[in-house]
Amino acid sequence: MSPQVDLHQLIQAGMSFDETKRREWFNQDLGLPYQTAESGYDLTLLRSAEAPYRMPMSGKRCAMGVDVGAALNVVIRQYAPVFDNGVLAKTVMKAMFIGEVEHFADLDKLMRRYNVKWAVCDALPEERAAKAWAAEHKRRVRLAFYIGGETAAKRDEATTEKVNERFAIELNRTRWFDMMKANYELGEIQNPASLESRVPDYYKHLMAINRVIEEDKKGKQIARWVKTSADHYAHAELYCQAAMEMMGPLMEGDGATFESGDGDGRKRTVSDDGENVAGWEHDEDGERKSAWQ
Repeated sequence: MSPQVDLHQLIQAGMSFDETKRREWFNQDLGLPYQTAESGYDLTLLRSAEAPYRMPMSGKRCAMGVDVGAALNVVIRQYAPVFDNGVLAKTVMKAMFIGEVEHFADLDKLMRRYNVKWAVCDALPEERAAKAWAAEHKRRVRLAFYIGGETAAKRDEATTEKVNERFAIELNRTRWFDMMKANYELGEIQNPASLESRVPDYYKHLMAINRVIEEDKKGKQIARWVKTSADHYAHAELYCQAAMEMMGPLMEGDGATFESGDGDGRKRTVSDDGENVAGWEHDEDGERKSAWQ
C-alpha cells in the first residue's frame, strides 16, 4: 500500500453497505479477494424502516415503480426530510402509496394524485401496453429491462439508456437489488407502521428474494438475487428507487410540505429560495444536473 494513501478515506470507503462497492474496495483499493455475502431481508430489517404515519391520499413530487403481472404492483415514494430538534438530520425515501391496481389507466390516476415526476415500469410481459402507456407520458416514464451476468458486471452504471428503444432503460439487476437492500440498512427508507398489516404481501415479497453466490461457466463466483416465491413488490420497489434516482433528491423550491418530526404538530414548507437541501449538484446556470431531466 502506498504511503500516500489517505487511511481515513480508505476506511470510510470500506464501510459501504452496497455489496458491489465493497467488492470494488477489496479488489481495487486493498488488492484482496472478496467473498461476497449471501443474504436477504428479514422482519427485523423491514420493521426498522417503520414510522408512525399513514400513507396519504395525495402527494407532491413523487416517484413511482410498477411491476407488471396478473395485477400491477405499485410503490410510490417521496423524498422527505427528517428533523432532529428542528434541524434537518437526513432525507429519506418515504412511502406514499404501496398497493395493487388492475389497469394502466389506474396508474394515470395515481400519477395525478401523487404528482409523479418520474415512473419506472416493468417492460415485460405486457410490452405493447407498457409502451403505449409510456408514450402517453413521454418524458416522465421509462420502461425497465434487466441486464445481468458477465456483461453487466463489467459496467459501473446501475442505470443506462437502452440503445434504439424509446422510453427504455437497462437496469443492472444485481447492482440495483444490492443498492436497494443497502438503502434499508442505512435507514434511508421510511414506511408506515401499518404497512405489514395493510399490505402483507410487501413484506412477504421482499423476504422472498435472497442473494446467493454461484459460479459462471468460467468458474468465476458471481452474485445473483433469486426468488423463493412471489416477489412482485420487490421489483416494484427496485423500479421506484430507480425512478427516485432519476428524479433527484429533494431541493427547496419543490413546494412540498412536511411534518417537522419533533412531535409538536408543526409543519415546514419547502421554500423557493433555491437552496440545495440534499446536496443535488447544480450546473453553471443553477439548474439541477441530471441525465434524465
